[in-house]
Formats: sequence, structure tokens, C-alpha cells
Amino acid sequence: MDPADESASATRKAELACVVLAHDQPDQLHRLLAALDPLPVFLHVDARTPDPVAAAMTRDLPERVRLLPRVATAWATFGAVQAELAGYRAAVAETSATHVALLSGSDYPLLSTADLRAVLTPLIGRSITYVAPLPIPQWGMSGGLGRLRYYHWAWRRHVIRLPIPRRLPRGLSLAGGPTQKVLAREHADAVVRAVDRRPELVRFWRRAWAPDETFVATLLSTPSLVPGYADHHLHELAWLIDWRQANIKGPPWLTMEHLPFLQEGRTVPAGSLPKLFARKFHSTLSAELLDAVDALRQEPLRTTPA
Repeated sequence: MDPADESASATRKAELACVVLAHDQPDQLHRLLAALDPLPVFLHVDARTPDPVAAAMTRDLPERVRLLPRVATAWATFGAVQAELAGYRAAVAETSATHVALLSGSDYPLLSTADLRAVLTPLIGRSITYVAPLPIPQWGMSGGLGRLRYYHWAWRRHVIRLPIPRRLPRGLSLAGGPTQKVLAREHADAVVRAVDRRPELVRFWRRAWAPDETFVATLLSTPSLVPGYADHHLHELAWLIDWRQANIKGPPWLTMEHLPFLQEGRTVPAGSLPKLFARKFHSTLSAELLDAVDALRQEPLRTTPA
């Protein structure tokens, strides 16, 4: 970002658009959409969702919610990436948002929409992503490179790997990280443009394992595809997720016992980034906690001395 752009950014206020990928829980989804009011939302409903459930999820949506074309977003397949990219494309084309957040239907904001904008305003032109170069030690013996080096298929939540290595694409800075991210408008636009210019990358990643954790992360990390990202992002996760238990494959549903955990995420040293969202919430198991979170969202952010 050149000095003129930085000066212009200093006088602007952030605007946030949200891409929400959902596949069930109509009540929870509608509660999330209400909590995001008045932000524009680009909603994707898994094509595998039964018609009655999908109808309940999309019934009586406010005008600020746009439906994305439905694709199948099966576990660990490229469908989730397709939906993510469609959301970025629509958000950049149809809004003036300075940032685009990628959420699931089981996520929920920890801040009011006014506070979300206030937190993001000093970060105009910057993304918030927890992306690291491959290999990542926590991702097994290959550090995640095996996810790309071999052909993969998912079948009933099982991995099928063809044990014949393939050539990795050249000229890329391979990277990975959590799917949750807040992209600066410029970076979301650059990702979409890179996909349009390099369709062979989509073909390659269709047979990668869990491509939603490596595809966009790699595009962002490759300067020739997303220029400026390296110098204009925060290496942080803007989501509060409970990974405190050992040897779990996924985070637990949040309940009232997690309220102190969520309160802690909203209490940060002055000048630091609070957690913007949390996951994962269930329409019934988390109902009491969601009521408490809605009350918290009306309170000022808590800060401690830096």
C-alpha cells in the first residue's frame, strides 16, 4: 500500500461483508444472520442439505443476505473452496466492504457490528489470517505436504490416497492454516483474479486433501498472485475456538461452561486484537450461552494495560 492509499485509509471507516457457509441448523443460522445485522451476508447452503432443511434455512431472509449458487461441500473436498471463492467474488463485486470474513453456520460474533467495524478500521488494507508455510510440524510427518503430493478422495469421512506422488505446482509458496479468515478487500479480489488466471491450480487442488486449509492460504502466500499480502496482514486467528482438550479431531460444542473462556477472548491488552468470532455453537446445546453472548456484545470491550 503506497503512502497516498494509507492516508486515504486513515480517513475511512471499515465495512465488513460476511461469507457464511452452512449446511444445517436453520434456527442457529437465522440467529447468526440476525447477529450480523446490518452487515451484508453472502450465504451458501450445501447442495447436499435436504430440501426441507434448506428451505427452512433460506426462508424469510432479509434483503442484505444474498444466496450463492449451491455446490456440494462434503468434508475435506474442494466444494468448500468453491463456495468460499464464490463468496469473495460476490462480496467484492456487490459491496464496498473493506474486509470479507469467512464464517461457518456454527460461528457467532463476539462483538457488536459497530465494534467489529471499529476494530477493523485501523486495519483497512490488512488481512487477519493464521497462515504458515508448509511444512507445518503439527500436520503430521510430511507437515501437510502429503496432502498435496498425492491424489486424494474423501469417502464417508475417510481418506483415500493414491500412493503415487505427483509433481507439485511450481512458483508457489505452499502454505496452510485454519479456514477461518478475515481478508482485506484487496486480497480477496486478488485471490479471485488468481483463480481466473490460473485454472490449472483449481484442477490440481481438486484432488488435494482438505484443500480448504491450503488452497487460499497458498494463493495468499504467493507474492506473484496476491501482491502486498506478505506486508499487509496480521498473523492471528480472529476466532476463539476451544482446542484445550488433547487429541480431539474437532472443537466441542460451546455451552455455558465456556462463558469465562469467551469473556477472556473479549478482554485484551490495549492495542491488541480481540477475538471477533467464536465457534462452534448449536441451536439447542448453546442456546443459554448465546443469550449470554448477546448480552456481552452490548458491553464495551474490556482492555487491560499493554
